[in-house]
Amino acid sequence: MFHKTFFTSSHVNLDDVPFPARDLMDLSLYARPDTGEPMATIQTSRGCYGTCNLCKTPKIAGVKVIFRKPESVFAEIEECYHVYGIKAFFFRADTFTSNEQWIHKLCDLIIASNLAGKISFAANSRVKPLQKATLQRMKEAGCFVIAFGYDSGSDETLLKIRKGAETIDNLRAANWARQVGLPVYGFFVVGYPWETKMLLAQTRKHIFKLNPDYLEIHIALPYWGTQLQVLHNQSGTLEDYVVNQPVFMDNLESSITGVRNITIDQLRNYRKYTLLAFYLRPKYLYTRLVPTIKNPRATLSYIRYGWKLISNLLTGK
Repeated sequence: MFHKTFFTSSHVNLDDVPFPARDLMDLSLYARPDTGEPMATIQTSRGCYGTCNLCKTPKIAGVKVIFRKPESVFAEIEECYHVYGIKAFFFRADTFTSNEQWIHKLCDLIIASNLAGKISFAANSRVKPLQKATLQRMKEAGCFVIAFGYDSGSDETLLKIRKGAETIDNLRAANWARQVGLPVYGFFVVGYPWETKMLLAQTRKHIFKLNPDYLEIHIALPYWGTQLQVLHNQSGTLEDYVVNQPVFMDNLESSITGVRNITIDQLRNYRKYTLLAFYLRPKYLYTRLVPTIKNPRATLSYIRYGWKLISNLLTGK
């Protein structure tokens, strides 16, 4: 077993970490959401230079981004494909698109190989810095979805969380992805200590203006040691069990009681009704299902996912 500092030090060489022992895993448990085919997660880098005050990544992985060599990542892709028959991948990184040259090198390796056109992958990205050419190259190499952490549709909130981006950057990144034919998964967070109903309305309006292909809205989870946790603690909006027993906080459910004059139940309803309004639009359903008609397995996966999503929202899960 590796010592814990092996994974937190910015001086470690990630290429020294052996590939996962996938022969010991039940690969059927890890599937691409839209097709159901086996999907492998490949760690490509660690660390994030961002200063977002809601994120614990810099404390866990460091503020310096360290990368595996593109050749090492590609070698793991080859092993997954030839040994385990895996053709879909999620490139796990705290900030995948932070090094444009690195991404182009990895994509060039894929495109120039006999795996070109045979594999697909998903990855996350900040909206800034980002180049359209990077998204284009990722699409050519097999990227089937890019996930953006938009976090908010309010410039006031983006400034307060020190996101390093504005709503105009959100829109530009979304437009670039759309232009190169790359579907977008958009992630937002609500429940910041200063949030008001007006700011929530701005985020909702921004969501529909961005019109991502997929959407998730999280209620703020102030991780221990982040500035967001400090602010919620100061405003008295943290659950008592978190304030009194932070060591035992091991729950992905939001630990806040609300914000200002907005209760936690109101935040949950905001999330529920915004997601329902987004996913149940007739035009959205049409554009999602029609392209999959020639692939019944994909159609069924979309229907199952949609049914599960709506059921969970309606039952409060």
